[in-house]
Amino acid sequence: MIMVLYSALLYVLAFLCSPWLGCLSWAAFVPLWYSVLNRRVYSFKHGYVWGLVSFGGTFWFSAVLLHTQADGVGRELGYVLLICYCAIYSGLWFWAATRLSNTIWSWLATTYIYWYLVTSRIFFIIGHNEGISMVCPYLPLCEWPWMSRGLLAYGHHAALLLFLVVPLLFVNAVCGKHTRHSLLLASGALILIVFGSFFTHSGCEIPKLGYVAPPDKHLSLWDGVQEIVSSIEAVHDLHQDVVCCIAPESTLRFPINNYERCMQTLAMTRVPCIIGAHGETNGNLYNKFYYFKNGPIIQAYEKQHRFPFVEYLPTIWNQIPFFKGLFLSKCRPFSAPCSERPIMMFGSLPFIPMICSDFFFASAAPCGNEPIVVLVNDSWFMHTPYFQRVLWLYARMQAMTWGRGVVYVSHTGGWVLKPDGSHQRMIDRYL
Repeated sequence: MIMVLYSALLYVLAFLCSPWLGCLSWAAFVPLWYSVLNRRVYSFKHGYVWGLVSFGGTFWFSAVLLHTQADGVGRELGYVLLICYCAIYSGLWFWAATRLSNTIWSWLATTYIYWYLVTSRIFFIIGHNEGISMVCPYLPLCEWPWMSRGLLAYGHHAALLLFLVVPLLFVNAVCGKHTRHSLLLASGALILIVFGSFFTHSGCEIPKLGYVAPPDKHLSLWDGVQEIVSSIEAVHDLHQDVVCCIAPESTLRFPINNYERCMQTLAMTRVPCIIGAHGETNGNLYNKFYYFKNGPIIQAYEKQHRFPFVEYLPTIWNQIPFFKGLFLSKCRPFSAPCSERPIMMFGSLPFIPMICSDFFFASAAPCGNEPIVVLVNDSWFMHTPYFQRVLWLYARMQAMTWGRGVVYVSHTGGWVLKPDGSHQRMIDRYL
């Protein structure tokens, strides 16, 4: 059990302390590989404990979020139920690896399948065939693009396999199991990673953009709009070559299309602007991406992926008071979008709009090679800044994997993330 706990703690530390200890993710599975090579037999119980520790640590943000934002009994039980459910997958992983043959190769195969299910299928129980992509085990390596670029050059599936194989082969060599062959194979895998880093995209064409911080949430709608306009004008005065100013998701938590005076004020700024705000049509509430350009709105986009239990209740759960009382007891749920995602333009340069979970739960890159502008509301995680950093790292990882620029605009700041892993802070009124 000591090796199980050691492995799980290394994995958790890589996420909680990613700017300094992210490289520990390489070592997270070494204790397991070492003990298996020394004939240690594990069971479902051991895997369940691994899951409780690893998910309990990396999902700590959800415990704080439920405590500060949720209502009812869910404030206490939601986190516990989530961790207990996810840990079942870890238990099945250990059980399957042992039942197959309890060799290092059965562990490699089941570990790969386990992470595939966790990152892309674990939420099937709520009617969403998707997973928790932000717990991808090599995500902390994206703190150092020179280390992660080569992995991601081959796509997520190959990156996961390489990530698991390299430490496994080195442990195999240390344990005296086919030492020469293991070292040769490990060296070959490392050469593949280094080779891949030379074939990543080196840059992308994105114009100079300004960042607009959200106004204080206690301000009235009109005061908030005036503060946004003041920030846009300040950015323009300091940097007249800025082509657009962007504010994140839920900058204005009102259906602003119902307030003509606010719309006209935002439309008359001297530089085009993008604002994340709510919108209402025929009594339905939407999470929207508004693009103003020297006049009335020229384009608007409705969020396609609504986050379950926070933005709406899935059909099979909407009659259960426990879930209804989590986040939606005092606010209206968002409606399903009624339009497709458009292509928008910065002058002559096209871009693709996305809002938060549209991006974080995308099963594949949007068609085309246009840069992506993603508006994010990370103010939910203001008490757990490590997870705000995880979201930023995930955006950097996708920029490298998809080979296209990502303009990441959150409540903590705005960045242009480039396909080679480099990044540039967006201009705000204080820069």
